[in-house]
Amino acid sequence: MKAAFDGAFADCAIAYSYKTNAAKCITTTLCDVGLHAEVVSGPEIRLAVTDGYTPERMFFDGPLKTLDELQLAVNLGVRIQLDSAAEAEEITTVAKRSDRPARISLRGSVRRRFGWSRFGFMPNEILPIADSLARQGLCVSGFHFNLGTNQLSPKRYGAVLRSWQSEVVALMKHCRNQDRFVIDIGGGFPARSAGPNIDIPPWEDFAGAAREAVDAMGIIDDITLVAEPGRSLVEDHGYVIYGVVAQKRRRNRRLLIVDSSGLLVSSRGSWFHPVHVSPAGPTRYDIYGSGCFEGDAIAKSARGPAHIAVGQRIILGSAGGYDIASARGWNRPLPAVWVHKSGELQQVDPRTVFNEYRILDGAGDIGEERPITGLSDRPWLS
Repeated sequence: MKAAFDGAFADCAIAYSYKTNAAKCITTTLCDVGLHAEVVSGPEIRLAVTDGYTPERMFFDGPLKTLDELQLAVNLGVRIQLDSAAEAEEITTVAKRSDRPARISLRGSVRRRFGWSRFGFMPNEILPIADSLARQGLCVSGFHFNLGTNQLSPKRYGAVLRSWQSEVVALMKHCRNQDRFVIDIGGGFPARSAGPNIDIPPWEDFAGAAREAVDAMGIIDDITLVAEPGRSLVEDHGYVIYGVVAQKRRRNRRLLIVDSSGLLVSSRGSWFHPVHVSPAGPTRYDIYGSGCFEGDAIAKSARGPAHIAVGQRIILGSAGGYDIASARGWNRPLPAVWVHKSGELQQVDPRTVFNEYRILDGAGDIGEERPITGLSDRPWLS
């Protein structure tokens, strides 16, 4: 992905979405290969700091940014992508307390099938907000949008850019001789969960569509292009391995009960997750989790062999993005977690993977926020 966007833009950044999966083995690996970080909360800002991202490599998004989080972002120098007029008002208060200039982008809303998205500003709001901030001495130096998730049409990115052309060009005039203007096209890039047997466009198509639109706007030499992948980078590399604990029949249906809940995969009802029963076979099974509620369904009509024994493994794929981050153990412990790193499998504590925003303290209990440590080489934090 990085090679595709580097080939289309002289100045660009790929910012990994922390909310997709904040497991340290992922975020530090992506930091090491030169990616940036997209964060949506104060805890995620702190996680990115401890993982090695400098503030210049962070983008603070989301519909909620508390005063304390805004203050932290301004003090560090993290780019803040404002989502509402309320945030724009709060940033003026926060900026007055800091001796560092606030790095600000405005998020534009996009049209979806149901109408305008609830996120960001409407077209008639963008320039008045920028003017209001300018009167407070704050420069808007970026524009951001997000199309949603599992977008299979690269052309949509270009279409949205072109639809906001007049506002973007006007915003660029606001910050002349200030920061290099940032255009952040968000995420939404697809993974296999978009559906069975789909063709996922190559990264070059997404980068090319954005490049074509920026070329048509005549601003290619004046911007930094940012993309925010999450799901598309990690989702297809995560799996849940269930074990069969019981079989039942309901008339002509064959049911399998497995040893953990479907709550481990919160998107199972929204997105496609391949189910593998080995060896393959013609028999259809409905697979249910261990939860004590009727709706704990994991898969319907999954194919497998005619005879399945207790202990048989069932693998559910495309679970590496969002699902791990939002997994719930409910009335049973979370499962063991294994990662493939440096050519071998390593077991890690599930609590630090499923919920990276909390850590184990010395006694082995969850309760403390993950501390900021080892920052002697990062004087900007102070």
